[in-house]
Amino acid sequence: MPRKTDTRELTHSAVQKAVARHLKKPFSTIVVDELCNGTFGYTKRLDVVAYTPNAQLIRVVECKASRADFIRGLAALPGYMALCHQFYVAAPKDLIKLSELPDGAGLMEVTSDGRVRQKRYAPKRDMEPKTYSFVLSRFLQKLIVQQSRMAEEELQKFYHERNKFTFWLRDLEREARSLL
Repeated sequence: MPRKTDTRELTHSAVQKAVARHLKKPFSTIVVDELCNGTFGYTKRLDVVAYTPNAQLIRVVECKASRADFIRGLAALPGYMALCHQFYVAAPKDLIKLSELPDGAGLMEVTSDGRVRQKRYAPKRDMEPKTYSFVLSRFLQKLIVQQSRMAEEELQKFYHERNKFTFWLRDLEREARSLL
């Protein structure tokens, strides 16, 4: 008898991270999370956005961690479809039935150990050129901010290690002087 997977402990953040890891492909697909677009008169926060430059393909994934979260956001799901070529909903395994999704939406299921399975593939749709340019520009802005934060963190680590070395060297010199 197959063991039922317990997915109750999956948080929104855990679902989001699992999906981002699943979509990210080195040298092929770039992924950002929490992309906000507040310019077209409405504000939507896109949980996960994946861009594949060679295919000029934008995928948006709306992550849901609970049944209540899914029901609460159900009416907003069709609005996300205009912002991408493919739209998915990601949720813990067995939380959402395929029949509950709007037409044209795919479904990704996340197991308790963080594996992602595409239960239904989203069909590829055309995007308005203006919308494509806007989403891509917001995506690139977010990517630049993420990269600059990572570079800043690395620089801070370097300065910290350099200071530790400087203090160690200073202590060593003092010790050497005291022996003379």
